[in-house]
Amino acid sequence: MLPARTPAVLLVVALAAAVPLADLLFAQPPAAPGKGRKVALLIGVNQYANRKLDPLNFAEADVADLDRVLAAAGFEVKTIRGSAGIDPKANQSGKDVYFAALAATLKGVTRSDTVLLGFSGHGVQLIVKEPGPDGKPVDKESPYFCPADGIPSDPTTLIGINEVLKVLDERGGGHNLLLVDACRNVVDPLRSARGGINGSRIDNLPEGTAVFFSCSGRQRAMESAKAGGGHGVFFHFVLEGLKGASGATDSKGRVTWDRLVPFVKEQVKEAGSDWLADLPVGERQVPFAIGSLGDVPPLVTGDLAKQPPGGNLELREKSEPFDYVIEGVTKKGTRRVVTLDIGGGEKMEFVRIPKGTFMMGALAGEKDAGLNEKPQRRVEITREFYLGKFEVTQAQYKAVTGADPSEFKGGRLPVETVTWDDATSFCSTLSGRVKRKVELPTEAEWEYACRAGTTTPFHFGSKLNGDLANCDGNYPYGTEVKGAYKKTTVEVGSYPANPWGLHDMHGNVWEWCRDYYGPYDMIASLKDPFQSKKQSNGHRVLRGGCWDEVARNCRAANRVFFLPGFRGNSYFGFRVCFRLD
Repeated sequence: MLPARTPAVLLVVALAAAVPLADLLFAQPPAAPGKGRKVALLIGVNQYANRKLDPLNFAEADVADLDRVLAAAGFEVKTIRGSAGIDPKANQSGKDVYFAALAATLKGVTRSDTVLLGFSGHGVQLIVKEPGPDGKPVDKESPYFCPADGIPSDPTTLIGINEVLKVLDERGGGHNLLLVDACRNVVDPLRSARGGINGSRIDNLPEGTAVFFSCSGRQRAMESAKAGGGHGVFFHFVLEGLKGASGATDSKGRVTWDRLVPFVKEQVKEAGSDWLADLPVGERQVPFAIGSLGDVPPLVTGDLAKQPPGGNLELREKSEPFDYVIEGVTKKGTRRVVTLDIGGGEKMEFVRIPKGTFMMGALAGEKDAGLNEKPQRRVEITREFYLGKFEVTQAQYKAVTGADPSEFKGGRLPVETVTWDDATSFCSTLSGRVKRKVELPTEAEWEYACRAGTTTPFHFGSKLNGDLANCDGNYPYGTEVKGAYKKTTVEVGSYPANPWGLHDMHGNVWEWCRDYYGPYDMIASLKDPFQSKKQSNGHRVLRGGCWDEVARNCRAANRVFFLPGFRGNSYFGFRVCFRLD
């Protein structure tokens, strides 16, 4: 039995491989419903260091959107995405990061509080030695979460479900709700995944505990780009239900467990003919629930999750003066700015970029220009657009996604360690919030806005040594004079803007663009050019250089490319744009 004072616990688990939960749930007395604090810890991982763990597309989007919905419903949410916090130099593993965060989440909770734990990513089931009834070691199947640095055959690198539940057992627990999005990938079909979770293997389910599986035994849980812009199919409908979708609420507009379960079951079934059409009918996931909750408090009350904070676009432009530098001379400019309230006390400023033409690519004879920067050609941008005055900051990213994967921490620092997938997921979530299409700029739009009417390697001239952009000034461009090397990102806007009023187009963090990567001469149109997938090898483009790059790699024409799931450590960030038409 548990101590008398125990927090009500909502445990949300999204696994990418099947794990049996028999013998994992401890007998717990039901907790009385209350109006205490609601706290949540969510973890999602797309990319793994170990080659046996295939990359996932939307695990991090699952927890990012769950974070937003729960925050709107009054939860205090902590979200860990990808490899955030992992530091091998300090012997800080993903497992360490998780359990430290779990301890912090449970600190100070009481029986009237609700604790929500969430994990979206891969899971494995290993046969390990555990004490039997007579104390002698016996083989037992045990399930584990896989952090980004986990080795699927080594339980010491993984997050054991048993260990997690032991922590919860020691701290207490009343209502235990498990949402298990499982079996996205089979690591080792002979040992690590037994064809799906079978609810009948859970013995003696304690009163006040319920488990809702994304699929039944020998089925596979799927992800889909069609699911809310990219989610696990099961998790997508869990999110829709928590947002208050029709059929998931009671007569008072509250989202309850008894309503959520049948809603998700029905929606996944209906999605099967479309989103799951690639699977044989018998293998399509059919959600499965067991358990009895009694008088569990509502998960979400009213329309709190339906209407996330923020979302106001102030379309009335304001003109504001600013300074910019051309060849060492400071000049005065005026930019036209609109502001977007994104919630959480955060706003984003966008600068109006006029339509026009420019010479895209490296100048003839430009020092250190790569072959992929040529041939230079005249490009027309046919529509004006609004581009972020700054790179997306960590505070802004967290306000939209609930996460901050950055290595260098600071609200006004640019968000970094983000993939192209992360950046587009941010855009998708923000677009839904403000009812306007927010997206990454195309490569042509980025260079056009960076140059701002100039034709030199940098918008401020032909020289860079770290004085006008955050780069490695030990390797200057166009001068022998070395400059600063800060060895970190700096707050956005720390350097003068370009002639159109945009900051940090050179250096600080590489910025993802919308295009696939490909040679310039493969693009047929010179009006609003966009590199399509048919012309590409699947990589996406980044522009602008970063804090750790030599100056030549921060030139306006310089191009690099990586796969959309590559995280780039502390180097990769982004800025966003939108149009009025």
